[in-house]
Amino acid sequence: MLKTSQITGHVHIDRLKIVLPFLHPKIGKDTWEFTSGETGEIWQAANSQSGSLDYYESTYYLHSKHVQPCGTAMELEVDVCPPKLLGRHNCFGHGNLVRYVNQVMDKLLSEAKHLQGIKPSKEDRARWQRGDFKVLGVHLTANFGCPRERVHPIIRALDVHNDVGKQKNYSTSLGLGYAGKKRSQLRTLTVYDK
Repeated sequence: MLKTSQITGHVHIDRLKIVLPFLHPKIGKDTWEFTSGETGEIWQAANSQSGSLDYYESTYYLHSKHVQPCGTAMELEVDVCPPKLLGRHNCFGHGNLVRYVNQVMDKLLSEAKHLQGIKPSKEDRARWQRGDFKVLGVHLTANFGCPRERVHPIIRALDVHNDVGKQKNYSTSLGLGYAGKKRSQLRTLTVYDK
């Protein structure tokens, strides 16, 4: 019988896609028309930009939106994995969305080559701290532990009972929710011996 203390879990934000109010010089050279799905307005947007910080998996994707004729954008779309960007791993993070947005923006503004020299206004920063931004997507991850001797039997049982939608790289890991080239965004489970 497993004790509750042996099955500890940790749920945290693993991926984050948001649109922030942020008056800034557009990032990217080309501009194209973008139709708002909410209002139907036609806006200008710049090409998205991507990069990584000091760690190869600390990747970020930025997209200037609502670009004005003068070249100033009113919004910034940000797509990142906060734990990897801030801590070089995605095993441990936290679930406070507003705190993550502010931590991520502090890191990007100080280190991302695409944002060098760009400073948010006090008003924009205050809006971020209040949680005044659009959330396009949040991935949650839950890490659970169990006694080591039970990990392989769990992996084998999942493998036997799932004929499709799985990815098995090693005998020590199994991913469910595999949909061809990538994992499903709606139903994913990864079990591995770490």
